[in-house]
Amino acid sequence: MQGKIKTETNVIAVSKIIAQSLGRGSRTANMTRTVMNELKELTGITHLKQLTQEHINTYIAYLQDKVENGELATKTTATYVSALNNVIEYTNKYIEKNPNTLETVSAKENGLSAGSPSDKNPTVSANIHEQFKNFLEERYAQTGDIRYEALKNSIELARELGLRIRESIAIKIVDKEVSNNLQLEKQDCTKNSRERDITITRESQINAINNAKEFAKENNLYSLCPSERLKQQIAFAYNVKADFEKKYNVEYKYHGERYAFAQERYQEYREQGLNDKEARLKLSNDLGHNRIDITNRYLRFMN
Repeated sequence: MQGKIKTETNVIAVSKIIAQSLGRGSRTANMTRTVMNELKELTGITHLKQLTQEHINTYIAYLQDKVENGELATKTTATYVSALNNVIEYTNKYIEKNPNTLETVSAKENGLSAGSPSDKNPTVSANIHEQFKNFLEERYAQTGDIRYEALKNSIELARELGLRIRESIAIKIVDKEVSNNLQLEKQDCTKNSRERDITITRESQINAINNAKEFAKENNLYSLCPSERLKQQIAFAYNVKADFEKKYNVEYKYHGERYAFAQERYQEYREQGLNDKEARLKLSNDLGHNRIDITNRYLRFMN
């Protein structure tokens, strides 16, 4: 049966076939279509015969990041996982040229079901952060691919400024003038296109911004996205993350850099004399949250 997903027309056709094989209707087909499009963007596969367990794990990590950043609710992601499992089961049953026996995914075990426990600390430690940067430098030295250098600058901005990974890749860094704050605008791909100002308090923040600007200018870029499209660089980032985790047997989450920023910045505000509520409100502005209860999630694992 058909498994080609190279074009949108292909994806729509396969989505309908999967839904029909399950005796389901348009709702299942539409969700399956969404999942396959995202899976394709993240991994670059063009046919289900290419689908591997690593691709599946990369997509799950992508969903986990969106949940931790408050961009998706677990109620919604559970539906995504269900659709992903439909794709996996279809591939196992009908795509004969796929040599892999793929395992389905548990939404609950991956913290992607409603009411799932979230006891795991996603914060990226300073040691893991440096290890990942070194890994990117090694890959750049081996390949000459500037996407690795771009990503290294992106994760430094994410840690120093609390940016989401999408923001740290898309930010129009060459246009940024830094004084007491850094302004993010719609064109920087902020969540819901909301503008926000991030207070600059450390020299390391200025260094990260200047290093990123210098890299972008040297490579005739306006942002930290050397790929043709933003989605391609984001997909590249998740593939690299998977390679890093496999090589060193560690877990790394891009949003964990944002957690680290939040915890360090909260401590700074308290040391400046702000009380707990004032510090959390100011941090909420830095992170671009409308609700302080979302910001509180970033501080729950703080020592």
